[in-house]
Amino acid sequence: MADSDEPLTALVATSIGVSALGTVASTMMSAKSIAAQGRMSAQTATLNSQLQAREQISQAQVAEYQAQLAEREAQASEYAAVAEREAGKFDVARQREQGTALLAQQRAEVGGAGLEATGSPLLVMAENAKQLELDRLAMTHASETRARALEEEARMSRHGGELATYQARQLREGIPLGLEIGRYQARAARYGARLGVASTLISGGGRLIGQATPYALQLAESLKRKD
Repeated sequence: MADSDEPLTALVATSIGVSALGTVASTMMSAKSIAAQGRMSAQTATLNSQLQAREQISQAQVAEYQAQLAEREAQASEYAAVAEREAGKFDVARQREQGTALLAQQRAEVGGAGLEATGSPLLVMAENAKQLELDRLAMTHASETRARALEEEARMSRHGGELATYQARQLREGIPLGLEIGRYQARAARYGARLGVASTLISGGGRLIGQATPYALQLAESLKRKD
């Protein structure tokens, strides 16, 4: 009876072997694919975080340059405001000298003509003196207005520089966090791949047992009938 069972046993063993090889091959291919995808996802996460860090560094450098440029513009405007006030003082002083000389000339002309500095000549000189003073006030006001406008430009430029500096600092402070997030995503991808591989291997083992069971039962039934 043992000899008659040998063909059946060999057939069952061959069937189980063929089925097992197919299941093992399919399982290994799936496991390798999952592992490869996990590695690729991890590499992608790391690369993306590094690229983002480089972009942030570049943006921070641009912001820092803008801050430096804004500071230089602010200083230039402040220097210009100082120069404007000095120029205004010079113009007012020159205008005062010219006005004084003009009034002195008018008084000399009135005296040379044998006229007294009363009546119409006095009114004319008084009006000229008043107009000269108004001109000086107007010149002073105009100069101060231009100087204050330049100072306001300096304040605005410096404020813009402060904002650019703050932006650069925020970008640089965010780089370590971005890299850490990239590392976490890479670890998560690798861990997920390991879980996927383990699940695939377990599932493949289950399929292998399931495929072998009918053949084993068939063999057992056949042996039982022969007994």
